[in-house]
Amino acid sequence: MSYMVAQRLTAQSNISTDDAQKESDKQGSLDIRGSEGMVMNYAKCCHPIPGDPIVGHISSGRGMVIHTDDCNNIADIRDNPEKCVSVRWDPDVEGEFSVELRVELENQRGIIATLATTITGTEANIEKISTVERDARFSIVNLSLNVHNRVHLARVMKRVRLIKPVAKVTRVKSRKVRKTIKNIVGSH
Repeated sequence: MSYMVAQRLTAQSNISTDDAQKESDKQGSLDIRGSEGMVMNYAKCCHPIPGDPIVGHISSGRGMVIHTDDCNNIADIRDNPEKCVSVRWDPDVEGEFSVELRVELENQRGIIATLATTITGTEANIEKISTVERDARFSIVNLSLNVHNRVHLARVMKRVRLIKPVAKVTRVKSRKVRKTIKNIVGSH
């Protein structure tokens, strides 16, 4: 955290009067480049990627965890300045970021191979793939991919939608972290 605070203070002291208005438009947000020199993680519940509106959650032990602004898992603390920090993606951010897709498609021979070939043809990398049979005719394919940003993701989704047996493609966001609660029922 101290690295980001110092970076912010240094940036403010080097601002010309012309840039002062641009800087004030950022409303005190910190730019996320992916290598801030501190412990920083991207939330697995919402999989933020460059282009998404984001917020930084300050977590003891995990450093700063970047969530999408609409993530359900931080809804109750989003406005708490002690736990959340305004952040935004640096326009020049580079790298690969994990995202999850859900593809509903008609069962056909070789459809998984066609799907994988189409995705890798867009220069996206498949990390994980699983299928669930919805009924005798349709299946749901859950994919974990690496993409560069929202534009890259849109290009991947557009190409997948062009596959004839594909009925629906959606990005999976804001999976609620499940907490197990034991119900202890006493007999009377």
